[in-house]
Amino acid sequence: MTDSNGVTTTQPFSLRVEQREPIVYPEWVRPLAIIAGILAALIIILLAVPPLASWAWDHSYWGETHAQTSASNPNTASSDNETMKAIKALNAKLDANPGFAKETAQTTGTATPTQAANSLKGTGTMPTFASDVSHGAWKIQGTTRLPENPIVAGWLSRLKNPAPELWKTFPNIRNLDVPEFERKNCRSITNEAGAADIKCEVPDGMEYGTYSTPYCFAHPCDIPVGPWEYRYISGDYSFLGTECRGDMSKGCMLVLINVMDQAYTWRGQDVDNGFTLRGRYFNGDKLEWGAWGLISHGAANMLNMPTEARPGEVLNSGDPGNSGGNCGTPTGCKSVDVTLVVHAGDAIIAVAKTTVTK
Repeated sequence: MTDSNGVTTTQPFSLRVEQREPIVYPEWVRPLAIIAGILAALIIILLAVPPLASWAWDHSYWGETHAQTSASNPNTASSDNETMKAIKALNAKLDANPGFAKETAQTTGTATPTQAANSLKGTGTMPTFASDVSHGAWKIQGTTRLPENPIVAGWLSRLKNPAPELWKTFPNIRNLDVPEFERKNCRSITNEAGAADIKCEVPDGMEYGTYSTPYCFAHPCDIPVGPWEYRYISGDYSFLGTECRGDMSKGCMLVLINVMDQAYTWRGQDVDNGFTLRGRYFNGDKLEWGAWGLISHGAANMLNMPTEARPGEVLNSGDPGNSGGNCGTPTGCKSVDVTLVVHAGDAIIAVAKTTVTK
């Protein structure tokens, strides 16, 4: 620029900066950007690692659709058919040689069925016996605790031989075949069948409490016996080292009587899916009656003899079928091995054994 004196001057250069408002994005853009970044990272990883890419394809919607389409195509499903053929061939070999005993069913009754026997897993041992007080058909051994329990020694000495023919009924009701089995306070009633009956108290008998079958299906198992109660068991068993294994001829019976006023559980014993019944005994001073009736009546059922729930009400009719299928046959057992254990809690007092037949 030239002024009035002819002097030329230059105007300083001025840079003007324009101020602009910052760009503000909506709130939903940030999450989408984060998701896009994660997906991009996954795609890079899947492309870099082929096995992962294959797995992702197989487990994706498109992979499943492709698999279904391939399965419907005979050409692509040929490998699956070959696999199924191999599996069927393997199953056929296993069926031909299963590696365990098979149960054989015979409709003619001329062959003896076979079945894999359970390996009994009872633990413990019986104590040392100090005396032999056997009599009649009973082999009775006592421990050192027997002389300390004169009441038990007394009724064991009076215990009669089992008589299944005399005990058609359980010793919780009057027994017309055993008039000396005490009964009192008799009265006329109408029983559940609607017939006239006589109900009496049996002070020397036993309660028909609760039963369970199959019993002790876990091996080994625990056997609880309540205070002043009995525990009746039929079936193969292992109790404190004493074992009984039945067959199609012989059955097994185990009776535990706890004369203590406290319950006790025999741990780690074993019964092979048997039957059990428990209940109270009514008179510990005269247990020979309850024990005699319990064992005799139980043996009658196992031997397939006619028995009754009460006079006139059939329990086991005998031939041609046995109620309960004792000894695994419709005709029942031919003999019953009986073991009677008298104990006070964990202390064995005496063990009595016998064999019952018809």
